[in-house]
Amino acid sequence: MVEIDVKNKLLSTLKTIAAYPTGWDGEDSKQATAEAIEEAKVFIDLLNEKGLLSRNPHLSLCNDGEVNFWWRSEGRGVVDVGFYGTGVYSYYAYAYGTEYMADANLHKEISHDYDLFFAISQLVNR
Repeated sequence: MVEIDVKNKLLSTLKTIAAYPTGWDGEDSKQATAEAIEEAKVFIDLLNEKGLLSRNPHLSLCNDGEVNFWWRSEGRGVVDVGFYGTGVYSYYAYAYGTEYMADANLHKEISHDYDLFFAISQLVNR
């Protein structure tokens, strides 16, 4: 199963990210908080539930401590989703000429965020 393999790969990458110390990318770089790692796990589960792991997202740690997922498809668009461990997620998406962006409450809104999952589906399912 492709989705299971992708999910396991993402969880493994997340485990590696969780081990990055403060200063991993220079003096001012921050490590991911345990809360940011947990929020990213919630997002991975949602992607799996919605059948959107078929095209592996890029997963990385930004030097400000944000756990970041992104997809890019030439000619179709880009989606960038970030988690800081504050209970709020943010994203920017551009798919087929339409922009979407938001900061929203992770636990109340993400599973119902039509624009976010629609934009991801435009890059993943085509």
